[in-house]
Amino acid sequence: MLRLAALLLSHCALASAEYAIVNMIRHGERFSDKSNIHLAPAGFQRAEYIAKCVSNATFTMAFPLGPPDRLVASVRPPNAHGEDESVRPLETLTPLSRALSLPVENTLRYTNVDGFVDRLQKLAAGETMCVAWQHSFLDAFVRRLGLEGLAPASWPRSCNYTGPWAEPDYAMDVTEGNCYDLIWQLLLFREGPAHRWRSAAFSQMHMGFRGAGDGPCVEAFSPGSAPGMWGRAAPIAAAADSTPRHALSPAPVVFRWVAGWVVGLGGAAMALIAVARRGCKTMAWRSGKTVRIVNEAESSEAPYHAVT
Repeated sequence: MLRLAALLLSHCALASAEYAIVNMIRHGERFSDKSNIHLAPAGFQRAEYIAKCVSNATFTMAFPLGPPDRLVASVRPPNAHGEDESVRPLETLTPLSRALSLPVENTLRYTNVDGFVDRLQKLAAGETMCVAWQHSFLDAFVRRLGLEGLAPASWPRSCNYTGPWAEPDYAMDVTEGNCYDLIWQLLLFREGPAHRWRSAAFSQMHMGFRGAGDGPCVEAFSPGSAPGMWGRAAPIAAAADSTPRHALSPAPVVFRWVAGWVVGLGGAAMALIAVARRGCKTMAWRSGKTVRIVNEAESSEAPYHAVT
């Protein structure tokens, strides 16, 4: 019983904790000839695949809270180093932008590491940001966020998905690598709105692209692969556009975990929990996501519905 009391007190201490997710990807496949500023055919197909799998109203390993709330693509104008303009990051997210009716934030230069970190600080609790960038700077973002030793030192040169497809010859760049299928996922944490986001966890996962935009959503895009969906009979299917996103969200794993404790410990534990809850804080929901933990008096506010 004392152990349970300590657990409840620790939960109360973390009651104002907030989280957000950032998924970083390399832009889609390009030609070896850098003077071509656009995606190669496989890159356009990958962009369609991303749009199909990410906009679907399911909960996946890559997007455990559902489709992203923010889309960010880098800008690379012509520069003194002889590099041509690149619109590939923007082209990578354009189909997803159309599918979600969500604009792409396309204002940050690809070298602006500090600007990117500042942009992250504008995330609301519970939001997911999807970022398409030049791969050579993604490791700089990771280092800037304090993930040395946890994340790879640099973007891998090769990461072919082990499926029935391989990168085409025109994408096999021998100088910069041909890794396009990875997702670097950052879990951000802060104690409350007055604090800055900081990195709490890092994950690396595959998109599972097999060369076709209309291919099956597999690997980290597999429907129902989000941890909160594990053990459920079936993933939540895509719903009509009229269905509010909050109606699609699975109950958080923590709720099911706490429920298991309540059932197993019987009446005495339930009484203790009831007393503790008077001083504790409870979950509030906005746009179908656990965005922050608020006082019970606050939790009666009307849910926020995203405009689609």
